[in-house]
Amino acid sequence: GVLPMFPFNTDGVDVAGRDVVIRDSVISNWDDVVAVKPSVARDAKGGTAPGCTRNVEVRNLTVYRGAGLSIGSVHPTPELPCVRDVTFEEISLYSPLKGPYVKPDLGSGDCDRLGADCGALIDNVTYRSIKMYRSPEGFLTPPDWPETERAARARSLANGTRSAAV
Repeated sequence: GVLPMFPFNTDGVDVAGRDVVIRDSVISNWDDVVAVKPSVARDAKGGTAPGCTRNVEVRNLTVYRGAGLSIGSVHPTPELPCVRDVTFEEISLYSPLKGPYVKPDLGSGDCDRLGADCGALIDNVTYRSIKMYRSPEGFLTPPDWPETERAARARSLANGTRSAAV
C-alpha cells in the first residue's frame, strides 16, 4: 500500500545524555521509535564537553508501525559526537517500516574544507530479542553506503555487540 507522508518527523522518543532507561512502553508512530542521538566529547574550541550519550537501556517495548530502533544520525565533526553503551532488548515491532537502524554519516567536505580534525563514534550497541511481525525490511543502514560495506556492517551489528567508528 501507499504510506502517508504527513506523519514523518514524529519521533517517539529522542534520547541524548547519560544513564537513560526507557522500558515497559507502547509506542505507535511513523518515524524513529527511539532515536539515540549523539552528545559531544569536546567543545568547538577543543576543550572537554560533557561526553558521549551513554548507558542507554531500551527494553520491553511494544511498537506499532514506526521507522526504527535508531542510533543517530551521527555526523563527524570537530566536537567528536558519540553514542556508546546502548542496549535495545525484548522489543516487539508490529508492521514496522524499519527495525534496528544505525545511521552513521560518512561525512561531508566540511571537515576537509575547514581543515578540522573531525570524527564520530558509535560503540557497543546491542540489539537483543527484537521480534518483527509483518515487516518489509529487517536491519537497515543508510542507502549511501556501498552495498557490500552496508551488508557487512549490517550483518555485523545485527549479530550482536559491535563498534563502528565513522
